[in-house]
Amino acid sequence: MFLVTYAYEQSLTPWFCTKSNAVDSTVETSQTLSSCLPGYAVDIEDVVYESTIDGECSGKKLCSLHNKNTLTFACNHKRLCNLKIRHFRFYINETCGSTIRFFIKYRCLPVIQEQKDYLCDSSIRRINSPDINLSCENSYRLYIKLALVGISIRQNDDLNKNHFKCNKDTYWLCNHYVPDAYRNVCNNQLNNGVGNQCVIKYNDRPRLKGCQYGESSNFSLVEYLCIPGYFKKKI
Repeated sequence: MFLVTYAYEQSLTPWFCTKSNAVDSTVETSQTLSSCLPGYAVDIEDVVYESTIDGECSGKKLCSLHNKNTLTFACNHKRLCNLKIRHFRFYINETCGSTIRFFIKYRCLPVIQEQKDYLCDSSIRRINSPDINLSCENSYRLYIKLALVGISIRQNDDLNKNHFKCNKDTYWLCNHYVPDAYRNVCNNQLNNGVGNQCVIKYNDRPRLKGCQYGESSNFSLVEYLCIPGYFKKKI
């Protein structure tokens, strides 16, 4: 069974130097925030600005100020964030002077894709394939959020049609919630395969015990998430 990861934290960045014409050999010259992995986007948690006693980027801290507003606007919801360093130097007060460097703390939040799948066996949509086929894009991990099976009933406006609608508005009875059963089926496939596809066979559907219309379902609804990454650390 895999662990669903919703976010992961990045280490506090090295400092970015806002001093123009810096000659300090230890100055961090990069203007690009470390990118998040595919399927994740930046979420700024904190930005710490500092002035130094000697006015040099590697000097001893004089004052510090927390303010993430500007960087939040520039970077949030992006996988890669290019920083214009000159925009992050500003005057604090007479005692502290101007900001010389800043540090960034941020998370990488997953861009989760929500998917739904409906199957009505009597619908021509899959009349020759009663299997439930779930899939996500490459680099995404499939996770079943909700699943149920039941007996779908034709409505009056469907009686004279060759097939009836098969979607979230389909009328069904004897619904049984079966997310754990479907997860067990998919987990076995995902752990042994590529991790983003699952086929639930007809025989994998639990029986509708006690249903007056029969124990074999002809309707299935699955809601699942496509979650990026394979990290083990859950936040």
